[in-house]
Amino acid sequence: MFSTRIVPGRVINIKSNAMTSYTEDGQYKEGTPGAFSFSSMELGAKAVMELPPPMPLKLTVGFMVRKPSSSMLSI
Repeated sequence: MFSTRIVPGRVINIKSNAMTSYTEDGQYKEGTPGAFSFSSMELGAKAVMELPPPMPLKLTVGFMVRKPSSSMLSI
C-alpha cells in the first residue's frame, strides 16, 4: 500500500474503472475497479472526492485525515 494526499481545494472525479494497481517484486498487480488501498490518505481543506454512479467503492485506509470542509460525495 502507499500514501496519498489530495491537496487543499482540489476536486477529484473518480471514474467507474478507477482502481489502485501496483508493482510488487517486479510483478504487476492489477486492482479491482472501485477498490482503493492506501496506508494513509489525507483530504486537504475544501478538497472534494466525487464518485459518480454506478461507482462502487471499497476504500481500505490504514489512517485517514480529513481537513475542514473536505468531502467525499457519491453523486
